[in-house]
Amino acid sequence: LHSTTGDASATSGGAAQDSALTGVVPAESTLQLTNLGANRTKATVSLGGAEQDVVVEPGTTGTLPVPGEGAVAVSVAADQPLVGAAVTKKGAAVVPLGAGTVVEAKPLTAKLDPTLR
Repeated sequence: LHSTTGDASATSGGAAQDSALTGVVPAESTLQLTNLGANRTKATVSLGGAEQDVVVEPGTTGTLPVPGEGAVAVSVAADQPLVGAAVTKKGAAVVPLGAGTVVEAKPLTAKLDPTLR
C-alpha cells in the first residue's frame, strides 16, 4: 500500500465514509482509500476475490493497483471508517465505493405460471 499525505477537504462528494465499502471498478485503475480519522486504520481489501491486508495512516490516502480485465469487484472491511474510490488511468474518471457489504445471493423456489404474459 502506497500512502501519501492527504487533504481531508479534497475528498469526492459522491464517496461514502464507512468501515464497509463495496463497488465494481474498472481494471487497471487505482484504488484509493482515504483515512479522515485521527487513528491508524487496518483494512482487508478484496480485489476480484484476492484479499490483502492494508494499513492507512490518519490523514492520508493509500493506493492499490486494480488488476484484471473489465470490471473488478471490490470490497473493503476496515476497523474504522474510510472513503474509497477508483481513479482510471490519467484521471479520466473517478468511481466511488459505496457503503455496505456484498451479500451472497440465496436461491429461491420459483413457481412458473404459464398464464402470465
